[in-house]
Amino acid sequence: MATMTKEWALAGDTGTPETVDIRRLLIDHSYQRGEVSRRGSEEMARAFNWSSFGTVTVMQRSNGNLYIVDGQQRVAAAKLREDITRVPCLIFRSLGVDHEARAFLAMNSKRRPVSSADKYRAAVMCGEPLECDLDRWLQENGFTVELDQLKTSPKNIRFIAVLLRTWKWNKESSKAALLAQVAVLSGEPLHGHIHAGMYWLEVHGVSVIDHADKLILTGGKTAILGVIKAEHLKALHFGRGENKASLNGMAILTLINKGKRGRKVRLTEKHGITNGGK
Repeated sequence: MATMTKEWALAGDTGTPETVDIRRLLIDHSYQRGEVSRRGSEEMARAFNWSSFGTVTVMQRSNGNLYIVDGQQRVAAAKLREDITRVPCLIFRSLGVDHEARAFLAMNSKRRPVSSADKYRAAVMCGEPLECDLDRWLQENGFTVELDQLKTSPKNIRFIAVLLRTWKWNKESSKAALLAQVAVLSGEPLHGHIHAGMYWLEVHGVSVIDHADKLILTGGKTAILGVIKAEHLKALHFGRGENKASLNGMAILTLINKGKRGRKVRLTEKHGITNGGK
């Protein structure tokens, strides 16, 4: 027979699985978050499938009312669909609102979010076109995708979410930015802010790899991150509304043009790009 470890909490109510009429599920906003995003619910409703929906965690009060502890957004999405009237729930006996609040806190503070690398790998495994296209190119060019801080390979990517966005917006500029960063950083770990800035320059007509030697001479990664930080602080101070990619790009451009009295590198008009080049 297993021995109970003293530090363990009592397991408590194991819950009762039941498929519940969706109209019976209530929200107590005294501990639950405010109204969920309508846009997020609509996106979830459009892509609805039962395997990702899972089970809603519910507390049943003494009067029989059922209150959602975990799954508010999923239920909101299900309610938008005319073909869904009942959802799977795991129902626990409520000992009061404070008991429900503690359960809500425990479920939302102890849970570790799924990393962007894990989601990327899952997307590749299930054949998502964008992720598969990127993954093929990364493998062909010796890159790896790993968020582990101990992985210091010069071609290891810990900013896969940023890379996916730029790949979707403009694949060729994203490739060029990544290869330019490898050349400039000379074996140091790659960085998401630097990729975003170099990508922004690429879509504005600046071939960053042509200026790799200059960026190395002006201080490489340390100098680039330094000017990026300074540019962000300046924008914050003056209340400027540029997006991060443009701030990063302009910061890198200052290093490219450092010491040049004439014939400075200029941005060209944007052409054939989406909002990723703003």
